[in-house]
Amino acid sequence: MEQLINQVLNRYRLDKLLGEGGMGAVFKARDLTLERDVAVKVMHSHYARQSNFQDRFLQEARTAARLNHSGIVKVYDFGQEEGMLYIVMEFIPGRDLSHLIKELRQQGKWPLLQESVEIIRQVALALDYAHNNAVLHRDIKPGNIMLKPTPGTNLPYTPIVTDLGLAKLAEGGIATQTGMAMGTPAYMSPEQALGEKVDARSDVYSLGILLYELCVGRLPFNARSLTEAIRFHCKTPPPPPRSLRPDIPPQLEATILKAIAKKQNDRFSSAGHFAQALKKSLPSATMVQSAPTNVAEAVSFKTELADEPAPTPGPSAFLELGQVGSITKDMILIGVGDGTRRSIVIRGEKVEIGRSQKCELSLNDEKASRYHARLTLENNRYMITDLNSTNGTFLDGTRLLPGIPEEWNPEKPLQIGSAMLRLIRANKMTGSVAATGLAGTPQSLGQQASLSIEQNSLTVEPGGNATVKLTLLNQGRTVDHFSLKILGIPPAWIPNLPPTIQLLPGAREDMQFNITPPRSAKSQAGTYQLTVQAQSRNHPTEKIDGQIQLKVKPFGSFTASFKPEVVNSWHSGELIIENRGNAAEQYQVNFHDRAGEIKFEPQNTQIEVQGGRHESVEFNGSPAKFRLIGSKKRHSFNAHIRSQQGEEQRLNGEIITRPLLPKWLITVLIILAIGTIALFVWLFRTNQKKIELAVASQLETQAAATLIVQTINAMSDNDEDGLTNER
Repeated sequence: MEQLINQVLNRYRLDKLLGEGGMGAVFKARDLTLERDVAVKVMHSHYARQSNFQDRFLQEARTAARLNHSGIVKVYDFGQEEGMLYIVMEFIPGRDLSHLIKELRQQGKWPLLQESVEIIRQVALALDYAHNNAVLHRDIKPGNIMLKPTPGTNLPYTPIVTDLGLAKLAEGGIATQTGMAMGTPAYMSPEQALGEKVDARSDVYSLGILLYELCVGRLPFNARSLTEAIRFHCKTPPPPPRSLRPDIPPQLEATILKAIAKKQNDRFSSAGHFAQALKKSLPSATMVQSAPTNVAEAVSFKTELADEPAPTPGPSAFLELGQVGSITKDMILIGVGDGTRRSIVIRGEKVEIGRSQKCELSLNDEKASRYHARLTLENNRYMITDLNSTNGTFLDGTRLLPGIPEEWNPEKPLQIGSAMLRLIRANKMTGSVAATGLAGTPQSLGQQASLSIEQNSLTVEPGGNATVKLTLLNQGRTVDHFSLKILGIPPAWIPNLPPTIQLLPGAREDMQFNITPPRSAKSQAGTYQLTVQAQSRNHPTEKIDGQIQLKVKPFGSFTASFKPEVVNSWHSGELIIENRGNAAEQYQVNFHDRAGEIKFEPQNTQIEVQGGRHESVEFNGSPAKFRLIGSKKRHSFNAHIRSQQGEEQRLNGEIITRPLLPKWLITVLIILAIGTIALFVWLFRTNQKKIELAVASQLETQAAATLIVQTINAMSDNDEDGLTNER
């Protein structure tokens, strides 16, 4: 389609061919009216020749234009000209993920593991939003994901999903139908390869294959044809990621394998659940700094995006209108591409806008229809309605549905043909312009919607589900968006609360969501008065409430333990009971030993424990029979705990008893007695010898004394005899 370069479709000049695929070619183009760069996808001509293609194309393009998510490319416009069908989208400068992967591989590099996980997590969130709006992608691959620089986020860029409009178009039965396969062989799900009916889990599978590729450095299956896709995706198990890259955390590997399970029921049930699992894997993935085993270096995609040229700013005529002086009446400012400006005062409750001179606001523009749009004042709000114009009416860049009024606020530009219109509200109290909203105090808007709940009384057991079914009706005259809130219970109890609901005037939406209190003590039993609140985006002060009585049933669960684990007799121990249920519970406790050797105090008792709390029972055990002599003895016993709801546990413990006199003490006493006796014997013998020696010594002394006396006496006798002789 290179021959279309420099041609103009409606107001879009096709400047550069960016790429060409199976359904059409994408051009970088210039919006000559808004002076901004856009991406224009022109469908191949043979599609336009299919019966009913044009009607279905326009219908599905409108659906795509209504999607509003930061991770999904914005659709600005769509239409047909000279037999060509086209879609105008947000232009994202740079390259898609396919080109970035290819360039990194050529350089021997690969993205950081945590970046790969975070990219897929954000894409999963965008897909979950699309799925909740009944749009499947069916062709998830690197070429359909752009990286848009966005400083200040978790990543230095935002992954943007493209071609959702075409996927919805294909889902509607134009390019493919059940029984025919659509997608890229390397990434398509098993059911997609077989031409079976697909749902959100098919996109989860394709996204899981892309995650495998980013984490491991290669695809699990190199399928290049539909035949190979059937063989690989339906029959061949993928190599475990850790077998190719051992540093991948086990939790992340399990998440990847669950996403690419062959059977739909074995995968994540939604892209949102896939995103939650990836969030849990992020901390461990962040710790991995090495690159895959088959490449040399791990780098951030930011490095590759750093050289991308910044988009050229193109302020619209609306932004160039500037400020106006003080006014006392509402007015419309009109700016055109040549820089000329003018204004009109709104004099009535209805203003016809168009090319006809009979219109209150006449536009000299060939792209404007004779009667292009109508402006009406209702309840102090200005409503703009497209009158089935040829080239469309655009409010804040979004094309209006013909015949459906939309509220026109001062901060939103209105485009008709090449003219930009700005609404200016007068502030009559100050005489200045209210440039960002309505002047004065908001008036009562009245009931714009109704909310009905199928069943106002529900019962749920923690860990189970209670389904709320409700109907929301837009009773207003304009398209409105409603957000839901559930007051009275923790938000975590409502995992699948519907996103913002868009309703046409008079339209109704039947929806349902589950209340799932976790099976824990935090889900306290009792009756909760819930308020289901729907809030209008057009009228933020208006809230519609519905009441639900939710009864959370009690459930029982408890654990028990001894402190200390072994108790000495005559000492106290504690039996600790932790109530893990969600309501107060009575527990009957009985202490028992089979041998009947222990007397417990108390033998039986009852205790009440609040949900999520723990209490203790103090007890002691003493021997049933008194023992004077013996050794310590271990006695096994158990505590039988029975809850009021019939749950039972038996906890085994031990009590140690001791006699009055232990065996070792008798032995010591005997040894001491023997020692004492031996001491007395030794002392006796020692003293006896000393006495004998003393007696012998005394006798010897006496004998010596006797001898001395005798000697003296003998000497005396001799002396007397001598004297006698001398005489």
